[in-house]
Amino acid sequence: MRERPLDIPMRKAFGIAGGAQELGKKVLVEIELDSRVVGYGEAAPLPAFNGDP
Repeated sequence: MRERPLDIPMRKAFGIAGGAQELGKKVLVEIELDSRVVGYGEAAPLPAFNGDP
């Protein structure tokens, strides 16, 4: 398994009550099986809004 940052600038800031984001901070994950099949995925972890872990 390999992972790397995948930060993508947004064309327009995305704003919600907790603030605005101008950069989409993501993680790209690549998994290769023993059979050489490769799969990709991404995740966009967001910081806690109201103090929840």
